[in-house]
Amino acid sequence: MNPEMEATPRYQRTMEAAKEEAARYGHEYVGVEHMMLAITNDPESVAAAAISQSTSLTRVRQDLKNILISSDYTTSGPPPGRQQAHDRNL
Repeated sequence: MNPEMEATPRYQRTMEAAKEEAARYGHEYVGVEHMMLAITNDPESVAAAAISQSTSLTRVRQDLKNILISSDYTTSGPPPGRQQAHDRNL
């Protein structure tokens, strides 16, 4: 996030929820999957409402959880191109 921009309360809540999702799965960083879980769990999320127009949020969340628990998913550090959450001021 650009340090000159102020984070909205919704953004802050979403990122906190994403960090909690990462911690729940034992991950040391916040990835897209964690953010998507946070977004689809927010009943007021415009993004979740848009996603639900074409698919089931329950199905999306289950697919994300399956990815996060798969043996191919890394838990010890960010995949290439991702920084750890605390490194990006999230």
